[in-house]
Amino acid sequence: AITYVDRLLLHDPATVDDDAREGLAVTTAHEIAHMWFGDLVTMAWWDDLWLNESFASWMEDKITGEVFPQFNVPVEEVKSAQRVMNLDSMLSTRAMRQPVVSMDSLLQSADALAYSKGSAVLHMVETWIGPAAFRIGVQAYLKAHADGNATADDLWNALGKASKKDVRAVLVSFLDQPGVPLV
Repeated sequence: AITYVDRLLLHDPATVDDDAREGLAVTTAHEIAHMWFGDLVTMAWWDDLWLNESFASWMEDKITGEVFPQFNVPVEEVKSAQRVMNLDSMLSTRAMRQPVVSMDSLLQSADALAYSKGSAVLHMVETWIGPAAFRIGVQAYLKAHADGNATADDLWNALGKASKKDVRAVLVSFLDQPGVPLV
């Protein structure tokens, strides 16, 4: 079941604008993606909340871009990555993955880093290892952990096996330390 905030769903067809249409499309795609990333396979502990949210955000881009090319999703992906890099470059930023030991630390981990940085990192890894290897790795991850729980290591292992690359080293560098790499 997918539930919506009524303001997102109830629009007057005579006055609705493209931003509202795009918001509905993106939210719907994100929530549908949770049927795999969150429902079929969910994180073993809240430390890996990013597994659910980053994948749903990554998948929302894929779905929205395919179904609604007029929304120019590739440009939105770049804008989102730029916004989160600005946030992630602040001195006060935190690592995206960190131990969740209380409700406060859980609420802190459900932020733009879990959604946007994680999605940007997944897009980056997909480009690096190739879409075919990425798809094979994600499918193996989902199959191996269907109706159960998984950790970041489970994902890294599946992507590494599919690509024959050290995906873990790359993902750890982006997810387990604060900030953005400086080139």
